[in-house]
Amino acid sequence: EAQNEQLIQIDSVLTDAERILDATRTQSDASTQTANGQSDNDIMLARWEIRELQAAGLHDPIQELKDDLMSKPEIIIIDGVLGGSMRIFSPDDITILPGQWAFASFEDGHITGAMLLSFTVENGNITWSVLESKQF
Repeated sequence: EAQNEQLIQIDSVLTDAERILDATRTQSDASTQTANGQSDNDIMLARWEIRELQAAGLHDPIQELKDDLMSKPEIIIIDGVLGGSMRIFSPDDITILPGQWAFASFEDGHITGAMLLSFTVENGNITWSVLESKQF
């Protein structure tokens, strides 16, 4: 029963993440650019969340989170096929979500997948946990 309840909660989180991603995709393409080249539509964190991540040791939280996740292909729990290695190919394949969550898509050149993750930051060190992963 406890596992079933956890699965229901994970499904709810994934549904919410999909809604957030759909909403950002439908926003205007005519967004302004920030100093680091990210459009305003790409930034889903509130200013206070960015300040908290900076206080935890990240200078440029969104970029550092994306770079760190991309540097850890071992976190992808789905194996590649036909000799391919699963990885996140671009920072654009990662969305940092409010609440210390992230959504990332990955591929090996043959198959693709996506995962929902949670993260913590302490003294500039980022720790990732995969909440759900799915192959498409």
